[in-house]
Amino acid sequence: MYCTSVCVCVCVCVCVWRLGMYRDAEKQFKSAISDEPMIDTYLYLAKVYIRLDQPLAAIDVYKQGLVKFPQEVSLLLGQARLHEVCSISLSVFMSVQFTTLM
Repeated sequence: MYCTSVCVCVCVCVCVWRLGMYRDAEKQFKSAISDEPMIDTYLYLAKVYIRLDQPLAAIDVYKQGLVKFPQEVSLLLGQARLHEVCSISLSVFMSVQFTTLM
């Protein structure tokens, strides 16, 4: 019975996320993780932070998920993709900054 209530809570979180209520979804996903950590919950919470333009917070969520679920491919892949995007953004930013200084 407990699993059903956790699953319902995660479904509500996903609905709130899809409605674009990202701050509310963040609170709901954090609560769901504290109640019963699941891989999907970590993935959705990371997506919330990506939508809120907080990539470092998303990376932290992936790391927290990997502590609970070591070697989980979806968490590793999400973290790797985010690192790649952040490094590309940083290199573009640095090149723009360098060219504007010259």
